[in-house]
Amino acid sequence: MTAESQTNTSNSGGRDARLAHLIITIFGLCARAEGNWLSTAAVVALMADLGTESQAVRGSISRLKRRGVLIS
Repeated sequence: MTAESQTNTSNSGGRDARLAHLIITIFGLCARAEGNWLSTAAVVALMADLGTESQAVRGSISRLKRRGVLIS
């Protein structure tokens, strides 16, 4: 998946918005070294290291894709 340059997560609830922002931050920090691409599994693994449940991460990634923030 890749990320669009413009993000809009302002219509998300508190926890979901924080999770989305953290996913985008992780993506920004790690994807550059990988040609602006990271697999969902890699993001889930990185977020697990931060103590986030995989189901919550996958749901947030799904919402970010639906909004056009991340592209498959």
